[in-house]
Amino acid sequence: MEQQLEQLYARARTHLDAGEVAAVAELLAEEHPSLIADLFRSLEAEERVALVRALDAPLAASVLCEIDDRGNEEVLSVLEDGEVVELLDHLPSDDAADLVAHIDPEARPRILDLLDRVDHQDAVELKELLRYPEDSAGGLMAKEYLSVREDQSISAVLPALRQLEDEELSSMQVCFVVDRDHRLVGQIPLLRLLLSDRGRKAHEVMEADPLVAHVDDDQEEVANLFLSQDLLSLPIVDHSGRLVGRITVDDAMDVLSEEATEDLARMAGSSAVELGETSTWRISRARLPWLVLGLCGELIAAFVLSHFERNLQDRVILAFFIPLIVATGGNTGIQTSAIMIRRLVMREFDTFRAGRALAREFSVSLVNGALLGATMVVVLYVWQGQIDVGIVIGLTLMTVVFLATLTGSAVPLLLDRMGIDPTVATGPFITTTNDVIGLLVYLGIAHWLLTPS
Repeated sequence: MEQQLEQLYARARTHLDAGEVAAVAELLAEEHPSLIADLFRSLEAEERVALVRALDAPLAASVLCEIDDRGNEEVLSVLEDGEVVELLDHLPSDDAADLVAHIDPEARPRILDLLDRVDHQDAVELKELLRYPEDSAGGLMAKEYLSVREDQSISAVLPALRQLEDEELSSMQVCFVVDRDHRLVGQIPLLRLLLSDRGRKAHEVMEADPLVAHVDDDQEEVANLFLSQDLLSLPIVDHSGRLVGRITVDDAMDVLSEEATEDLARMAGSSAVELGETSTWRISRARLPWLVLGLCGELIAAFVLSHFERNLQDRVILAFFIPLIVATGGNTGIQTSAIMIRRLVMREFDTFRAGRALAREFSVSLVNGALLGATMVVVLYVWQGQIDVGIVIGLTLMTVVFLATLTGSAVPLLLDRMGIDPTVATGPFITTTNDVIGLLVYLGIAHWLLTPS
């Protein structure tokens, strides 16, 4: 499969280099949008624009939704208003809203007015979705759903079901049941709907009081609900309980993927925005603050070293093990914080489980620290015959591993309690903190044990 993809990309690249955009469009016409999106990510902005214009509008729109990065802004800024509207007209409401989010804010009213003349209903739905914050359930939901009033018969919904397009039908798992004020009261799985007697009322066959989310709920919390409850579709209601849309499992998985990407980027001291960025300066600006933070931390570490300069001169061998000490502390901190952040993100913590997890992490740190410390005592005795230096390094490792575990565990939990994203506690912050603490502990113990009284 991978070899076939490489061959496809190579053929597309050959046509593009020859200026044969139409040939590329023909080559990709039957391919899945996600595969074409992979190709788009490797293209320059002008090549993307040319290929979007050459592809059929439904396929081009689907491809742009798969990319979902800053590259879309470059493409949409070049396309004519009519071309953008044609793309929007072929997308579900939630995908259309995501695409509009990449359009220059000054151009949005013009685009929406033109869409209103082409398809008034689509424009109304799109304007409604754009009113919600992008990271809320309202901003994630789609307006396409199937519903029936509770006092209507099953036969009343069948005509609407037959009018659904194949793509809409494949993602329609349930029919929602509403009262006369359009408040959600239940849902009917699609299979049960089709197998039920057509003369029966909707309220007779529905599942009452289904799980719902509200328009203001955070999208990450909603996405985690899909995981914990094994959902395929989730109705979204407003503050009055009226049904306003639905979220499907594919959108929830996209949210979890985006959140994971963002968390990993922050743990590495960068930004998720960088993944779709093409500007060298903007990428540099995203990384530089974290590098400056690391630089300041290492300057403190250098100050610590200068304070113990005499000890290092008297026992030069101590300097050999500085990288070992700081690396062990940094690795331990990153390991622990990664586990804690994963548990926080997956909502696996309550007060009881948090206490047990911390106790387990500290127990592990004591065992690992003791084993590493004992190993270094033996190594130093066999290698250099200096048992006193071995004891210094052994005690240091035990202390550093425990303190790094404390930092890696407590800081994410503390930030989460304060309502701050715990991923900011990882990467350069954890590593730099443990470097300074590790040096202080190491050189402090060395001064205490090795300096003549």
